[in-house]
Amino acid sequence: MGSEHADISKIWPQWKPVSVLGHGSYGSVYQVAKDDYGIRAYSAVKVIHVPQNEAETRELEMSGMDLGSVRTFYQSQVSKIADEIRVMETLESAPNIVSIKDHYIEEEQDGVGWNIYIRMELLEPLDHYAQTHGDLSEADVIRLGCDICTALVYCGSRKIIHRDIKPSNVFVDQFGSFKLGDFGIARRMNEGSASVYSMKGTVKFMAPEVAKGQSYGSTVDIYSLGIMMYWFLNHHRYPFEPRYPQQLTPDLIENATARRLGGDILPPPDMASAQLSDIILKACRPDPAG
Repeated sequence: MGSEHADISKIWPQWKPVSVLGHGSYGSVYQVAKDDYGIRAYSAVKVIHVPQNEAETRELEMSGMDLGSVRTFYQSQVSKIADEIRVMETLESAPNIVSIKDHYIEEEQDGVGWNIYIRMELLEPLDHYAQTHGDLSEADVIRLGCDICTALVYCGSRKIIHRDIKPSNVFVDQFGSFKLGDFGIARRMNEGSASVYSMKGTVKFMAPEVAKGQSYGSTVDIYSLGIMMYWFLNHHRYPFEPRYPQQLTPDLIENATARRLGGDILPPPDMASAQLSDIILKACRPDPAG
């Protein structure tokens, strides 16, 4: 952690690391601060290492890859992350989308590896926000739906499908506005009708047509948003899971997921008004053309 702190300060001398916000499979996120004439500003820096550790490289070499092939493999991963950065930069200043302020990608001098630094606005992940602020009210969920729909309008204007809308990829600013972030698996749509994409995303929020490997378009993001709103208004339970507070088991969860992805019509969420239920269930229709 100390070396990463030093690296951040070296890349952006005016920004000083303050604390660690989190760790994940992608890397680490730090809160950084800048002081100008008594005014303190905050930002977040995501640090990604490719590969994450030497064990990954050894495993590839043991599988028979030479050093050049290993380097090519990791370089393709770096290119995908650079694609994420480019996607988000095309949406710079768009309402309700996380804003990237700066980035820096460097190749390590010793061995095979890259370090990627992404500085973005400091926000709170929605899943953490819900834990610290309590359950979202219906009014909050309505605002969440409106804010993310606004983000999706701008994604549509750039022919981008997010494909992984879920609470951990939605963020909350200091004014309580919701913003869409983490475009790591977002892909630019082909001109004209959408083609078949590989199955990406988080299964619990995934649209049936994605799970089935069928052709799909931007409606899959509307579906995932609907499932997220459903989950917040259904005691944090997904469609077809036992009603709260009944016990959940792995078999029941698996069966519920299979029914939803199989195209069964969803029951209304427990805590939503009739009007909002209609909107959510419309967003989560098994057949988007229906």
